[in-house]
Amino acid sequence: MNETKPRIFGKLAALSLILIACAGLFSCASDDGGSVTETPSGYMPRQLPYGISISMPEDWQVIRAADPSVVTKGQLDSQVAKDEKVVLLEMKRLANNELGMDGTLAVVLLNASKNFPPEAEMRSITQEQLDQIAQNFLRNDQQAAARQNQQSPLISVRVTKTEISGYMALVRRLRGKGKTGEVTALEWYVYLPGGTGMLIRGTGELTSPGIETIFERIANSVKVQP
Repeated sequence: MNETKPRIFGKLAALSLILIACAGLFSCASDDGGSVTETPSGYMPRQLPYGISISMPEDWQVIRAADPSVVTKGQLDSQVAKDEKVVLLEMKRLANNELGMDGTLAVVLLNASKNFPPEAEMRSITQEQLDQIAQNFLRNDQQAAARQNQQSPLISVRVTKTEISGYMALVRRLRGKGKTGEVTALEWYVYLPGGTGMLIRGTGELTSPGIETIFERIANSVKVQP
């Protein structure tokens, strides 16, 4: 497992750097909530391609979304096989600030075999080992910033395991310093059948009331129909 740890760190780090631009809240670059079995008050169901459904807050605005009546599973499988990252949904919560928002969430399909840690190893990994991976991630980021005479904006990292719609998922929670205060990112790396991965990534300002709880509720509402 000693050789596995840096490989896991590298894949998660690279994927985060690719997707951080979605939110624009971090200047650089978990615990999970309970399952949601029905659409809660203040949320509305939304159907996505690939047999995926999600409950989204009624006061959030869709930035872009793939149309399930147009995009087929075969098309998405082909794109994922080519290692393309396909955004199924991107949405934001509007706010009266310079960005015009205080939280974003995206649902992305991608090639798990090339972008996620090995599934077989993750099934047997312990929480103690995940804690060590998180600490390595934080330390490496801080050391990289120090070599450039900078201070890392990352404050803490937490990695856990859970299930989304019955599929194994890694959950990573990051907290850091943003332009207007402390910010958070919650990421669910969901292992779907056939080597497909689903990333659910929420980013927001911690001054925004209940933003992490909202991310957890959305992620745990996700259902995948084979």
